[in-house]
Order: sequence, then C-alpha cells, then structure tokens
Amino acid sequence: MVHSREADADTRALLDSFAGTVVLHCFSSPGLLDWALERDCYVSFAGNVSYPNAEELRGTARRVPPERLLVESDCPYLAPQPKRGRPNEPAFIVHTLATLAEVRGEPAAELAQRTAANTRTAFLLP
Repeated sequence: MVHSREADADTRALLDSFAGTVVLHCFSSPGLLDWALERDCYVSFAGNVSYPNAEELRGTARRVPPERLLVESDCPYLAPQPKRGRPNEPAFIVHTLATLAEVRGEPAAELAQRTAANTRTAFLLP
C-alpha cells in the first residue's frame, strides 16, 4: 500500500521494479493514473473525491477499470463532503462510495459489491 502525494516521479521510480500487488492509497495524483493502470495497480479513493473542487480527481475515478477500483475512509482524515469538518470514521465510506457511483454512472450497491471483491483480491482475503 502506497500513499503518494505530489511525488509521481518518485513513486514510479520506486515501484517500477516491484513485482507485487500495489494499492495506491488515498489516490490524488491524476498524472500517475496511466502508469498505475499499465502496472495493474489498485486505485483507492477516499473522501476527498467528493469535495467540490475535486473535479479532476472525479474524472480520474471515471477512468479506473472496475476491477482496479477501491474505496476507503482514510480515517480520521478526509471526511467526505457531507461530513467534512468532522473526524472521518468508517461509517462515512458510504458517502465516498455514493460519489464514486454517481461519477461512474453505476448503482451504488453494485459498486459496493465490486469494490469489496477487489479488496478481498488485493489483500488476499477469503
């Protein structure tokens, strides 16, 4: 799991020779997306994707293939827009998921099932 912020070139350089599964946690680097998809990274979005000024990040979320998409809370940080200003908590992930579903034009329930399955695959869970 990698949290890369304003370090796209360094992230690519460090991970280019890594052969394992990569989860790009709290993804906020649209410029890193093409490289991440070429490497089959998982791309995980937190509450910041729901912020009004995050249009570019929402556009990035639209481009992630369904089998590579994850959703997360990033507690206690980055509470989604309806809860912004509060410490984040796991229960708020439904708001982040709702934003992703809307942006992607998918039913939230289907997206929840898919991202849960992706989580199990990425982290080798039963």
